[in-house]
Parts: sequence; structure tokens; C-alpha cells
Amino acid sequence: MIAVYILLGILALLSVLLIPVFLSVRYETGKEISIYIRVLFFLKMDLAEMAKKREKKPGQEENKPKKQKKPKKEKPKAQKSPKEFSEQLGMVVDLLSSVKGGAGILIRNFRLYKIYLHLVVAREDAAQTAISYGKCNAAVYTSYALAENFLNMARPEIAIEPDFVTGESLVVFHVKGRLIPIVAVWAALKTAAGFLKRTMKRKSREKQAQRLSEEQKQKT
Repeated sequence: MIAVYILLGILALLSVLLIPVFLSVRYETGKEISIYIRVLFFLKMDLAEMAKKREKKPGQEENKPKKQKKPKKEKPKAQKSPKEFSEQLGMVVDLLSSVKGGAGILIRNFRLYKIYLHLVVAREDAAQTAISYGKCNAAVYTSYALAENFLNMARPEIAIEPDFVTGESLVVFHVKGRLIPIVAVWAALKTAAGFLKRTMKRKSREKQAQRLSEEQKQKT
């Protein structure tokens, strides 16, 4: 009976991890950026609003009476030996090398779609507007060509136009993304496995080098 409960628990966990998570980002000139994460049709979180709530209100700390803090005695910082530093540096290198594989899985499986970009280019006079319009076109389409090579993205809708009359620029951008959580779990597991494998190989090489060094010392 316990095995049945364990099996049901595993199936329930897999079912949850297979539910896609949706991301929506929207920005428009003169308005605040909105970032939403949605799961299913009813679980929706506004990340931008959550970030605002975490920020402290201006003047909140100024009204509070400041307490005089006693001066703390500075403790002498422990200096790391070259061996400790090299070991930590090796761990950092192993971690960065392992993250590459996991990040690749996330990038390939994170789908970007409904990409919309509308730019209205306006400057002080018509000549500057025309120059800025050409630069914006070159920058946007060059960035799109580069992003298309490594991102899993749908074809975006891009509209760039100059404004020689009102002199007001405008940026409207929105994009949606989709990721299945089990992909993120797989990426994390692959990163952890790669980190462990590289660390064990590095430790093995260090022990072998140390053993050879001791053997040479004994011979001399």
C-alpha cells in the first residue's frame, strides 16, 4: 500500500511539473513596466507590483529616531592561503562550466512568442530624425538576427516609423514566454551532475599530482 502512495505522489509531482508557466512582459513609453507570471488560468502574479511592495516608502526611516550604535571592533580578516584560494577558484570554474549545459537546456526550451515592437523615432529636426530612424532600424534588425540564432522565438512583429510632425518618440514592446517546470528541474540536475563530475575529476588530478610530487621528493 505504501508503494502505491509513493507512486501516486510521484505521478502527482510529475503532473504539476508538466504544467506550463507563462511569462508576460509589457512596456510602453510613459507607463510602468508590467511583468506577469501565470500558471493555468487562475494563478497570476504581478512581479512588478510585488517588487514595489518590497521597496520601503520614502521617509519611513527618516521619521524613526536613530539609535546610536556602539563602535564595533574590527576583527582581523583571515587571510586565505594559496591552496585555499586555488581550491575555491577551481570550484568556481567547475560551477561556471557546469552552468553552461543547464543554461543551454533552458534557452532551447523557453519559448518566446507574440513578440511585438513598435518604435516611433522623433528628434529636433527632420535631418536628425532621419538619421536616428536609420540607426534604430539597423540596431533592431541586427539584434533580431543575432537573437534568432540562439533563442527559441517566434517571428516578431516589428514596426519602426519616423515622426517628422509631433516630435514625440514612442516605444511599445510586449512579449510572452512559456516554460515547462520539469525542464528547469532537468537543467538544475544536469548542472549539479556536471559540477559534481568536474569537481571529482579535479580532485583526482590534484591527488595524482600531489602523489607524483611526493614520490619525486622521496627519490631525491
